[in-house]
Amino acid sequence: MDISHLKENTNHGDIMFPLGMYRLNLNHSAGSFNCHWHEEAEFLHVIKGRVIVQVDTKLFEAGPGQTVFINSGEIHACYPNDSCECLVYAYVVSLDFLSSKNMDTCQSKFISPLVEKQLTLPRVLGTETILGKRIASLLSEIAYLCENKPRGYELAVKANLYMIVFHAAASENLETGVQKCSPLDERKMYKLKKALNYVRSNYCSKICIRDIAAEIDMSLEHFCRFFKSIMKKSPVEYINDLRIDTASRLIRDSNRKILEIALEVGFDNLSYFIKVFKKRFKCTPSQFRKAVQL
Repeated sequence: MDISHLKENTNHGDIMFPLGMYRLNLNHSAGSFNCHWHEEAEFLHVIKGRVIVQVDTKLFEAGPGQTVFINSGEIHACYPNDSCECLVYAYVVSLDFLSSKNMDTCQSKFISPLVEKQLTLPRVLGTETILGKRIASLLSEIAYLCENKPRGYELAVKANLYMIVFHAAASENLETGVQKCSPLDERKMYKLKKALNYVRSNYCSKICIRDIAAEIDMSLEHFCRFFKSIMKKSPVEYINDLRIDTASRLIRDSNRKILEIALEVGFDNLSYFIKVFKKRFKCTPSQFRKAVQL
């Protein structure tokens, strides 16, 4: 099945230093990131607030100081879990960055198995464990290094990544293999990916929810229940979120007319577009443009 439309096209770092660090401000009115995937692994380190992290069909709650590990190729999303603003640092890194050209002990026992998913880090690392505290501290140091970029900071970043693997191994917390879904969850994931693929391919044009349901051989009612049970939002809410995300970027980065942008992202009614936009950002599109282009 082709799920390429869910794949994130962002380059995280570059070929010489394949790590990207992102400061994410999430709240119910203007912040979350929808389902996507990439070839790199990712650490989500929660600084403030509580979030729900979705990985494939499973949901994980994380609060201040906790870290969620997402392996290469896993579909994931992150949502705020309360009304307060959440601050999350995301570290997106190719595990090949740690590889050596020589098949030494480190490479054969730890790095290659991590890259090949024969070994994996724990999913959620809490502050109640020594390992969780150490990894949180190492990630915080990586954040400082990436933000300040002292000479040779790349060496320290890479060293900290090795230390994360070391502490996981030393505490017997390198888990064997990627956690397998049950046959039922695998079927659900297949159907979800197919539905999301359809939405991503068509959200800029008129979409009928019944057509998405037909794409995965479900009735309209069954599909709506199925989608909301996994995504925690209705199909219409998910489609509107995609459209508003795209529209907000176009409004921020261009001087095109609001009506033109609304039509381009799939809204055929300007009043409805403004209503949905205002619900998300607590301001009109014009007010949003003025605020972000100051």
